[in-house]
Amino acid sequence: MRHWMICFFLGITTFPSISAEMSEPGKFSVCQIPLITQTWNKAPRLVEGSNSRINSNAGTTEQPYRLALKECLSNECNNAAFQASIPINIPKNGRYRVAIDQMLWIDTYDQKSKLEGVLCEHSGCAPIRKIVQYDLQAGLHWVTLSGKAASEVGLLVTEVND
Repeated sequence: MRHWMICFFLGITTFPSISAEMSEPGKFSVCQIPLITQTWNKAPRLVEGSNSRINSNAGTTEQPYRLALKECLSNECNNAAFQASIPINIPKNGRYRVAIDQMLWIDTYDQKSKLEGVLCEHSGCAPIRKIVQYDLQAGLHWVTLSGKAASEVGLLVTEVND
């Protein structure tokens, strides 16, 4: 048991530092990603998010959105889950940030499948609470947000240029 405790302690103290700043509830630092903070302050488009990935009017990168999470009725959801999906047109191949103002689950899909995030970059800063980076090909993608309660969520997709 003592050996396990020593390994655990050494693992924690030697783990590489992470740039994301975690904070106490209600206490947030200001985001230090200029493109995100500048673009986030544009007037958001209110969007009636769908509970499924359908081909409707696609959103664009560099435009903030407000989505309403609604009770999910599809087979892809857990019971009592709330969800909203929005199609986003990705203009060119590259790495993109999906930023939201709440701690919710972010999933991104292309035409064929769910994509894996390459970096959970930041959490705990105002006004952004969570950012996940994805390597995306040009074309239509869907960003799906999931949570345990109905809510309205701010969303922004931006290309990583730094």
